[in-house]
Amino acid sequence: MNVGAIITAAVIGALTVADIVSIVKCLIEKKYLAALHGALMIPFMLFFVSSVILGGSAFNDAAKDYESYREGAYYLVNHGDYTEVTRVQHQYMKCIQIIGFAGFALDIILIILTFFYEKKTSKTK
Repeated sequence: MNVGAIITAAVIGALTVADIVSIVKCLIEKKYLAALHGALMIPFMLFFVSSVILGGSAFNDAAKDYESYREGAYYLVNHGDYTEVTRVQHQYMKCIQIIGFAGFALDIILIILTFFYEKKTSKTK
């Protein structure tokens, strides 16, 4: 399966389990899995660094429970501490959270698939 076919199949949602297994097999054999793991962890780590710098995350509308909440203001929440931020900063945190956690979930799936693939290939040797 070539890269163009993988991208096209992913866009239209036509990847089957066999396709995913063959992609993981190709990644393991060509030693690309470590690079992919690193690439998937970058947004996740960027989320944590950004949440420390900006003062929290924008997961939900918990800021509406804040006693000093102002309509039209944007807040980040960190364990009950509220930080008022600009609209751009709030949207950035929402985007980086979605990208970061989706990448993290994909990375966990790849790790599990790799584990089972390597376990299967070690038994056949």
